[in-house]
Amino acid sequence: MEDAHARISSGVPGLDEALSGGFLPGSLVVIAGATGIGKTQLGLQCLLAGTGNQNHRGAILDLSSRGDSQQHQPYAERLGGWRPKLVGAEAVPMAPEQLFDPRSEWPDGLQLWEYDGRPLVAAWQNQDDRDALQRDWNRALERLTAFLYGHRIRGNDRLLIDGIEPVERYDQNAQWQMIEYAYQRVWRREPDWVARELFRQRFREHAPLVAEHAYDPHQGVAILLVTTTSALLNDLIARPLSDGDLSAGANTLIYLGRIQDGSRMRRGLYIAKHRGSRCSDACHEVVIDQDGIALVDA
Repeated sequence: MEDAHARISSGVPGLDEALSGGFLPGSLVVIAGATGIGKTQLGLQCLLAGTGNQNHRGAILDLSSRGDSQQHQPYAERLGGWRPKLVGAEAVPMAPEQLFDPRSEWPDGLQLWEYDGRPLVAAWQNQDDRDALQRDWNRALERLTAFLYGHRIRGNDRLLIDGIEPVERYDQNAQWQMIEYAYQRVWRREPDWVARELFRQRFREHAPLVAEHAYDPHQGVAILLVTTTSALLNDLIARPLSDGDLSAGANTLIYLGRIQDGSRMRRGLYIAKHRGSRCSDACHEVVIDQDGIALVDA
């Protein structure tokens, strides 16, 4: 786990310099851009820069329900020789003996939904879709809580949330409710309260283990990858932030988008916000190669 007083490295060449040293401890970082722009690779590089226990680099929470994978395993293997273990909700261990056992193999990533194409955007849902999603969400809550708590007590303090569907307004997407729960109710909450929700009537029985595995929920970093309907960097910079949108409340907001240069389209990165710290106000050119994503002009 990183020094509590140190900046948290993004693992992306040039980005730490643009952020005056890296991410702030305890921060929420939102990386927004159109599909295929490089968000997942950037997010995985941030995890690979971590130094978690048991060869973990952090937690991956994939909220996608689409039929196409987010490519976490092949990207992580190519970028850092890491092949994260990804599981569905039913495969998350729930027994306290497994949760607290340091020898117990813990999944790196949680694919909350099967790739069944279920609609998560309000415009695509009918009442049956909404009812089914609510039932499945209620059943998945405990597994999601256990997954994140298991990472926290193992000293893994980097969280990557991916698979967010593009919408014009955040309240059109059921995934935002899931993100709020994962980030506010689990990841950033005091460990005693998380354990109480998880163990309920058995909390007193496990209270000594909970105390033994205490952690600071205000350290580390949570990285949220948001897919946008706009692809051009200038359009992303110009768009207003909605009240209640996690992007508006994030400590750091980074846009990835296309920049037109004559007949050529280049990738660009702009730091729209880095609360509590100085940051570059330039639009940086970004390149992606076999080693990952990098800023070429930071």
